[in-house]
Amino acid sequence: ALRYSSTLISIPSGVFVAAFNIALFPWIAEYFNNGEHEKLQKLYRETVRLLIYIMGLVAVGIAIFAEDIVRVALQRGAFDAYSLELTAGALFFYALGIAFQSICTFQMRFYYVRQVLLRLGLILTAALAIKIVSSVMLIDSMGHEGLALATSAAKFCCFVVFAIDLRRVSNLNFGSGITLLLFKTALSLLITALLWIGLANIWPATESMTLWHLFVRLSIFAILGCAAYILLGIWLKLPQLRFTLDLWNSKFKNNN
Repeated sequence: ALRYSSTLISIPSGVFVAAFNIALFPWIAEYFNNGEHEKLQKLYRETVRLLIYIMGLVAVGIAIFAEDIVRVALQRGAFDAYSLELTAGALFFYALGIAFQSICTFQMRFYYVRQVLLRLGLILTAALAIKIVSSVMLIDSMGHEGLALATSAAKFCCFVVFAIDLRRVSNLNFGSGITLLLFKTALSLLITALLWIGLANIWPATESMTLWHLFVRLSIFAILGCAAYILLGIWLKLPQLRFTLDLWNSKFKNNN
């Protein structure tokens, strides 16, 4: 169950975040080597905010529709209802840490460009120790779901330590207004989550549904949820959307 759920949770981070980091790393290296700290600070600040905005929606969607996602992706052959329950439970707790995992992956690029790999290794070792201790504490009461929760907790701790260390060593921070931005993002996520829950109650998944019908249902919910989330972001004037457009325009100009 843990293997299946970890594979599913790695798909959005592997497809989106990995490509995102590959695209941004040349800019990080260029700004660092040229001593352009203001541009480096802006890139760090806006990217972290954008990852919170995007991966927060991914986390909420996976958490709400964990069982449906597992059914569409895995329920065939020997994968029975019990396997579905085990995998969906672990996937839910993995989803709690996907945003922090994505940000940590981005933050690590700043250690690479500064070539302080020993410092990075020590932080990752500490995160691993937190994961092991948390797993031991949670496994008796929560079973395999406790192991998934311990992983998410370790990712959160890793994110916090990276943020503190980068601020102290490289003077990189999330900028002013982060509290208001997090509130607006959380409000958008809450409204989108309520929309998804309402849609799930209006059009519930049933045992008689084929995998194709479940896939279509999830796709429609995803489109409606993403549209509502973007509209809420525009209404609340979230700066992440502007940063996304700026990145796209910069990439388009560079290609031309």
